[in-house]
Amino acid sequence: MVRTGQNCYCPRSTANGQSEKEVAFRADAAFAKPEIYEALEERGVKYAIRMPANDNLERDIAELLTRPVGRPSHKPVVWSKGFL
Repeated sequence: MVRTGQNCYCPRSTANGQSEKEVAFRADAAFAKPEIYEALEERGVKYAIRMPANDNLERDIAELLTRPVGRPSHKPVVWSKGFL
């Protein structure tokens, strides 16, 4: 790993520009800042960063936040909602 000038640790590159290892970045909402997204995308790093709390978003997805009554299913239940 190499420390860059932007205080970001990133994988070393080989001679052909490919990194030695695949890197993924996971962070909490405190790291949801445009400069972090840009630095990760610039370096081709996969990332998952939680969105900060947002009253408008929570209001829009309120029906998805309630848990169904009864015992939980053995199979995962996936709900989604489009915003566009």
